[in-house]
This record gives sequence, structure tokens and C-alpha cells, in this order.
Amino acid sequence: MLFRSGCSYALRILEGVAEAGAWASVLTILSIQYKDNVTYVYSLTQASFGFAEILGPSIGGIMYEYGGFLLPFEFSGILCLLVGIFTILRLPKLVNSKLEVLDETKSSSVTYSSLLRSPGVLLALSGTVFGAVCQGFIETFLEEYLEIFGLSVSEIGVSFLAMSVPYMIATPIWGWLTDRLVQPEYISPLGHLLIAASLLLIGPINYLNISPDFPLTEVGLGLIGVGTAATLTATFALTQKHALAISPDLGQDGSSLISGLWTSAFALGNFIGPTAGGPLVYMLGFTGTTPILQVWALVMLVLDLLVLCYGGSKYLYARSKGDGKKAQLYERLE
Repeated sequence: MLFRSGCSYALRILEGVAEAGAWASVLTILSIQYKDNVTYVYSLTQASFGFAEILGPSIGGIMYEYGGFLLPFEFSGILCLLVGIFTILRLPKLVNSKLEVLDETKSSSVTYSSLLRSPGVLLALSGTVFGAVCQGFIETFLEEYLEIFGLSVSEIGVSFLAMSVPYMIATPIWGWLTDRLVQPEYISPLGHLLIAASLLLIGPINYLNISPDFPLTEVGLGLIGVGTAATLTATFALTQKHALAISPDLGQDGSSLISGLWTSAFALGNFIGPTAGGPLVYMLGFTGTTPILQVWALVMLVLDLLVLCYGGSKYLYARSKGDGKKAQLYERLE
């Protein structure tokens, strides 16, 4: 039994290392290849992530009912293997043919220590951690809570669509707005406000003295999907924006550092959500734990508003290109 548990944890650790490497490299490649629309392109990858969250619980629940515990894992493993083989064969040709034409000879002066000393970068990464904590907590503990409504495994899996579908739809919209129309400093507090409002409805929250209500919970899941989409999109943009304040000439190395740092913050949130949520849910219950996340959301909202009112990165605001077609968000203005 101990050997099996050790193997299980070892495999999960290996999975985490591989996922971190994949996410960091993907974000770096995208930030280099699509400099004018980096946030929008990033939001498309998150929309793909949301689409996978739609398929995972629903199809996984059906597989579990008809094929047992192992079938969803076997299917996922085979699918990952096929995608990995395709990536190994195809991606280097696509990337090398385009990266050769980029002038990335300049070495960036930005380092991890310089990024982590920036209050703006730290606040953006804190927002990333918070958004990932909310996702990790809901995805881990909502299933157990929904059992009080007498739902089957398949119905519980389908109920997660209430969060995944809005997340998938909203993420590219927030990305497009950030790249073209709205500064991320405005989108981040809106995301935290939506998350705080959604946590009133998921359950609903204890202090409202409302009996457990499945439709209200589904509405709350929709709001938290839109809110986390806004928060994660804005914090990705803000991390790059404040990094430019430190080093105006970000090269390929700088993009790699930013992508790796943001991915680490996201992974940290996904770790904290289930890990800290376990004992809290055990002691307080699901609807007794959501107020903690709500207070955290309000703290982040206040910090965002303070930055919005008194922040000093106004010189990084967008301006139109020469052709007047669209704005360049990440351009240092003197």
C-alpha cells in the first residue's frame, strides 16, 4: 500500500514538472511570435484550457460509470502520448522557421530577483495565485458538495460546465479587450469583484442563511468562470507590463523569465487551493470556507483600486501604431 502511494505521488510530481515546462515554453514561444497581440493569444490558450475542462469532467464521468476508475486515466494517458509525439515531430519545424527571422541578439537585463523586487510584478503574481486558488478549490471540493443534491457522477461532471463554458468564452474576450481597448489595471479589479460576488452564490455562502440551492450555485459558477478569466488574463498582461518598466528591451530571455514566473505563480495557486482547502473544508464545511476566498478577493480588489488611483506606470499606456489600425499595449512611452 505504501509503495503504491509513493508511486502515485511520484507520478503526480513528474506530471507537474512536465506541465510546468510545457506551459512556460508555450507562453514564451507565443510572447515572442505574437508580440503585438500577446495577451489575446495567451487568452486563446486559456480558452483551450477551458474547453478541456468542459470535456474532462463530463466525458470522464461517463467513462467512469461505464468503464470503471482506470478508463479515464488510460484514455488521458494515450491522448497525452499522441499529442506529445505530434508536438515533437511538428513544433520544431514551425518554431525554427519563424524564430530565425527575429532579432533577439540583445541580452535582457531583467532577472528573477529584479522582477520579484517590483511591487507591480508581485501584485500581479499575487492575483495569479489567487485566481488559480479559486479554480483549484472549486474543482477539488465542489464535487463532494454537489452530492447533497443527489446528482449522479455524470450529472456532477456536467454541472462543472457552468464554470468551464463561461471561462472558455470570456477568456479570449478579456484578452482582446486588454490588447486593444482596456488597460489591464481596469480588468483586474473587475475580475476580483466578479469572484467576490460569485462566492455569495456558490453554496450559497453560510452567512446568507439560504438553504443549499443548486441553480444559485450554477449561477455562481458562471460568475466565477468569468471572474477568474478576467483576473488571469489581466495579471498575465500586468506581469509583462511591469517587467517592461524594469527593462524596456525585453529579449527572448526576458520573455522566458516572465512566462516561467507567471506559470510558477499559477501552479502555486493550484497547489494552495486543494492543499489548504482540505483541512478548512473539513473544519468549516464547503460553504464555511468560501467566505475566506471572498475576503481574499476583496483584499485584492482594494489593492487593485489603490494601484489604479495611485499607480506610477501611466507611461506604459497604449498608443496607436502608425497605420492607426490598433494599439500596441506593451510599448514604453517616453
